[in-house]
Amino acid sequence: MKKSALTLTLFILFAPFMSAQKIAHSFKWEAVTIDGGAFIGIANSRKKALVQIEKLVAAKKEEKRIVDYEIRYSPIQQNGAKNIYDEFFSYISTNKSYTFLSKADLEAIQIEREWGRYNSLEFYKDALNLKKSKSAEKQLVNNVLVFEKFLFLSKNKKSNSIYMAQTSAK
Repeated sequence: MKKSALTLTLFILFAPFMSAQKIAHSFKWEAVTIDGGAFIGIANSRKKALVQIEKLVAAKKEEKRIVDYEIRYSPIQQNGAKNIYDEFFSYISTNKSYTFLSKADLEAIQIEREWGRYNSLEFYKDALNLKKSKSAEKQLVNNVLVFEKFLFLSKNKKSNSIYMAQTSAK
Protein backbone atom coordinates (compact mmCIF):
# COMPACT_ATOMS: atom_id res chain seq x y z
CA MET A 1 0.00 0.00 0.00
CA LYS A 2 2.85 2.39 0.88
CA LYS A 3 4.65 1.65 -2.40
CA SER A 4 1.61 2.44 -4.49
CA ALA A 5 1.00 5.69 -2.57
CA LEU A 6 4.62 6.67 -3.06
CA THR A 7 4.48 5.84 -6.76
CA LEU A 8 1.27 7.82 -7.20
CA THR A 9 2.76 10.81 -5.36
CA LEU A 10 5.91 10.75 -7.49
CA PHE A 11 3.85 10.49 -10.67
CA ILE A 12 1.73 13.48 -9.66
CA LEU A 13 4.83 15.51 -8.86
CA PHE A 14 6.76 14.73 -12.05
CA ALA A 15 3.97 14.32 -14.64
CA PRO A 16 3.89 18.02 -15.61
CA PHE A 17 7.62 17.95 -16.39
CA MET A 18 7.32 14.87 -18.58
CA SER A 19 4.77 16.48 -20.89
CA ALA A 20 6.61 19.82 -21.09
CA GLN A 21 9.16 18.52 -23.58
CA LYS A 22 7.34 17.61 -26.78
CA ILE A 23 9.23 15.98 -29.61
CA ALA A 24 8.22 16.43 -33.24
CA HIS A 25 9.23 13.63 -35.57
CA SER A 26 10.19 15.26 -38.84
CA PHE A 27 12.42 14.95 -41.87
CA LYS A 28 15.01 17.68 -42.29
CA TRP A 29 16.40 18.24 -45.74
CA GLU A 30 19.23 20.24 -47.24
CA ALA A 31 19.91 20.90 -50.90
CA VAL A 32 23.44 22.22 -51.29
CA THR A 33 24.29 24.67 -54.07
CA ILE A 34 27.49 24.97 -56.06
CA ASP A 35 28.48 28.15 -54.22
CA GLY A 36 28.32 26.45 -50.81
CA GLY A 37 24.92 27.70 -49.70
CA ALA A 38 22.00 25.46 -48.89
CA PHE A 39 18.26 25.39 -49.27
CA ILE A 40 16.73 23.87 -46.15
CA GLY A 41 13.28 22.64 -45.21
CA ILE A 42 11.35 20.21 -43.07
CA ALA A 43 8.51 17.83 -43.81
CA ASN A 44 6.52 15.24 -41.90
CA SER A 45 7.40 12.43 -44.34
CA ARG A 46 10.30 11.48 -46.59
CA LYS A 47 8.00 11.55 -49.62
CA LYS A 48 6.91 15.15 -48.91
CA ALA A 49 10.54 16.15 -48.46
CA LEU A 50 11.41 14.62 -51.87
CA VAL A 51 8.50 16.45 -53.50
CA GLN A 52 9.69 19.74 -51.99
CA ILE A 53 13.21 19.13 -53.30
CA GLU A 54 11.92 18.19 -56.77
CA LYS A 55 9.92 21.43 -56.96
CA LEU A 56 12.95 23.38 -55.80
CA VAL A 57 15.23 21.81 -58.39
CA ALA A 58 12.69 22.52 -61.15
CA ALA A 59 12.35 26.16 -60.06
CA LYS A 60 16.09 26.85 -59.58
CA LYS A 61 17.57 25.36 -62.76
CA GLU A 62 20.05 28.11 -63.62
CA GLU A 63 19.78 30.57 -60.75
CA LYS A 64 21.44 28.44 -58.06
CA ARG A 65 22.66 25.05 -59.17
CA ILE A 66 21.91 22.31 -56.69
CA VAL A 67 24.78 19.90 -56.36
CA ASP A 68 23.49 17.44 -53.80
CA TYR A 69 20.68 16.92 -51.35
CA GLU A 70 20.19 14.95 -48.22
CA ILE A 71 17.14 14.01 -46.16
CA ARG A 72 17.40 12.85 -42.57
CA TYR A 73 14.82 11.68 -40.11
CA SER A 74 15.17 13.90 -37.08
CA PRO A 75 13.24 14.30 -33.86
CA ILE A 76 13.14 18.01 -32.99
CA GLN A 77 12.30 19.34 -29.55
CA GLN A 78 9.37 21.75 -29.70
CA ASN A 79 9.39 24.86 -27.59
CA GLY A 80 6.07 25.79 -26.07
CA ALA A 81 2.74 25.14 -27.70
CA LYS A 82 3.89 26.08 -31.22
CA ASN A 83 4.00 23.28 -33.77
CA ILE A 84 7.53 22.76 -35.17
CA TYR A 85 6.31 23.21 -38.75
CA ASP A 86 4.48 26.43 -37.88
CA GLU A 87 7.64 27.66 -36.16
CA PHE A 88 9.77 26.93 -39.23
CA PHE A 89 7.34 28.61 -41.61
CA SER A 90 7.01 31.65 -39.33
CA TYR A 91 10.73 32.36 -39.90
CA ILE A 92 10.29 32.34 -43.68
CA SER A 93 9.01 35.58 -45.18
CA THR A 94 7.64 33.99 -48.36
CA ASN A 95 5.02 31.30 -48.80
CA LYS A 96 7.58 28.68 -49.86
CA SER A 97 8.31 25.48 -47.98
CA TYR A 98 12.05 26.17 -47.76
CA THR A 99 14.60 28.90 -47.18
CA PHE A 100 18.08 29.63 -48.48
CA LEU A 101 21.14 30.07 -46.26
CA SER A 102 24.32 31.36 -47.89
CA LYS A 103 27.76 29.92 -47.30
CA ALA A 104 28.47 32.79 -44.87
CA ASP A 105 25.22 32.04 -43.00
CA LEU A 106 26.14 28.37 -42.61
CA GLU A 107 29.65 29.24 -41.46
CA ALA A 108 28.25 31.73 -38.93
CA ILE A 109 26.02 29.01 -37.49
CA GLN A 110 28.98 26.62 -37.29
CA ILE A 111 31.10 29.27 -35.55
CA GLU A 112 28.23 29.98 -33.15
CA ARG A 113 28.12 26.28 -32.23
CA GLU A 114 31.87 25.99 -31.70
CA TRP A 115 33.05 29.42 -30.56
CA GLY A 116 30.02 31.38 -29.35
CA ARG A 117 28.04 34.45 -30.29
CA TYR A 118 30.82 37.05 -30.23
CA ASN A 119 32.98 35.18 -32.74
CA SER A 120 29.99 34.35 -34.90
CA LEU A 121 28.95 38.00 -35.00
CA GLU A 122 32.46 39.19 -35.84
CA PHE A 123 32.71 36.66 -38.68
CA TYR A 124 29.26 37.62 -39.99
CA LYS A 125 30.06 41.34 -39.94
CA ASP A 126 33.30 40.75 -41.85
CA ALA A 127 31.76 38.32 -44.34
CA LEU A 128 28.93 40.68 -45.28
CA ASN A 129 30.94 43.91 -44.86
CA LEU A 130 28.49 45.26 -42.30
CA LYS A 131 29.60 48.27 -40.27
CA LYS A 132 27.04 48.43 -37.46
CA SER A 133 27.19 45.69 -34.85
CA LYS A 134 23.56 46.07 -33.77
CA SER A 135 22.14 45.68 -37.28
CA ALA A 136 24.48 42.77 -37.99
CA GLU A 137 23.48 41.05 -34.76
CA LYS A 138 19.79 41.59 -35.47
CA GLN A 139 20.18 40.12 -38.96
CA LEU A 140 22.26 37.20 -37.66
CA VAL A 141 19.88 36.33 -34.84
CA ASN A 142 16.57 36.86 -36.64
CA ASN A 143 17.43 35.58 -40.12
CA VAL A 144 20.17 32.99 -39.63
CA LEU A 145 20.51 31.51 -36.14
CA VAL A 146 16.79 30.73 -35.88
CA PHE A 147 17.36 27.95 -38.43
CA GLU A 148 20.10 26.23 -36.43
CA LYS A 149 17.85 23.51 -35.03
CA PHE A 150 16.57 22.73 -38.52
CA LEU A 151 20.06 22.02 -39.88
CA PHE A 152 22.44 19.12 -39.72
CA LEU A 153 25.26 21.06 -41.41
CA SER A 154 26.52 18.33 -43.66
CA LYS A 155 29.81 18.88 -45.39
CA ASN A 156 29.31 18.20 -49.07
CA LYS A 157 32.85 18.78 -50.36
CA LYS A 158 32.81 15.39 -52.09
CA SER A 159 29.64 16.31 -53.99
CA ASN A 160 31.14 19.67 -54.90
CA SER A 161 34.29 18.04 -56.28
CA ILE A 162 32.26 15.50 -58.28
CA TYR A 163 30.19 18.30 -59.79
CA MET A 164 33.27 20.36 -60.63
CA ALA A 165 34.91 17.34 -62.31
CA GLN A 166 31.80 16.71 -64.42
CA THR A 167 31.38 20.30 -65.53
CA SER A 168 35.06 20.91 -66.28
CA ALA A 169 35.24 17.75 -68.43
CA LYS A 170 32.69 19.16 -70.91
